[in-house]
Amino acid sequence: MKLHYLNKRDYFERKNFIKTEYIYLILKSIYIDKRVNFKIRYILRGRFFYYKYCYNRVKIRNRCLITGRSRFVLRYSKMSRMTFRDFVSKGKLCGFKKY
Repeated sequence: MKLHYLNKRDYFERKNFIKTEYIYLILKSIYIDKRVNFKIRYILRGRFFYYKYCYNRVKIRNRCLITGRSRFVLRYSKMSRMTFRDFVSKGKLCGFKKY
């Protein structure tokens, strides 16, 4: 149950981050553009700094799909180091061997 909850929470955090990153980039382009009216840029400045400091990608964690562990997750296999090592030692993953 805990693993399912963590994966679901990470999914929603990634989805929310993509949406807020899109808004942040739009606000940034308007804020930097000197051709836009100063009053409009001044109004949007508050929202720009809000998105800049409140939402970041540090909150997003990669998790092992099998155990739910969030530390030392390999990108290409989406498994933690310990799970990957167990699978390789049991021969469930081909192409890897211990030297």
